[in-house]
Amino acid sequence: MLTHVSQKHPKQWHKLLPIVLWCIRESRNETLGVSPFMMVMGRNPAKPLKLLRDTWSKENQLPQTTAKSFSEFLTELQAQIQEIHDFADEHATVEQQRYTNQYNK
Repeated sequence: MLTHVSQKHPKQWHKLLPIVLWCIRESRNETLGVSPFMMVMGRNPAKPLKLLRDTWSKENQLPQTTAKSFSEFLTELQAQIQEIHDFADEHATVEQQRYTNQYNK
């Protein structure tokens, strides 16, 4: 993707780099089965336009107080990220075996 953008826009590729990186980070990785963003953050990224729309239409307002303590939030986040990493490990193992079987035909 980066090669394509740099070849198509040789004098402006550096301005498009943040968009390219965002696309790469939120796209599902075939081997892992989840996006790099999901691997790091434990959730799918919020789309910028959806955030703007929800804020403008007042469908999604930020709560004044949170129901969880900071330590509870971190504990749950750590558990979610661990679950995603376990899923990615399993998916990667299956995909690696599929690649091996395909290659060794």
